[in-house]
Amino acid sequence: MILELVSQRCPAYVIGNKVDLLPRDAPGYLDRIKQSVVELCEERGITAQHVALISAKTGYGVEKLITRLLRDWKLQGSLCTDFVN
Repeated sequence: MILELVSQRCPAYVIGNKVDLLPRDAPGYLDRIKQSVVELCEERGITAQHVALISAKTGYGVEKLITRLLRDWKLQGSLCTDFVN
């Protein structure tokens, strides 16, 4: 389980890939999917610092995610080095 790999003291960044494959059935569909991911994380005991939806294939959301990580990490490469072995 993910909680065994990363310490609870470290913020979790949850990234959903393949959004290019999702049906664009209605306005705001990505917001609804993102909210579903947040709720699923909460149900599993994961507190997400940030949830990003991306497409590695098309590049959608990747630049925004990188910008967020760099801003949060203050260009240090990591927010937390306290990993559980």
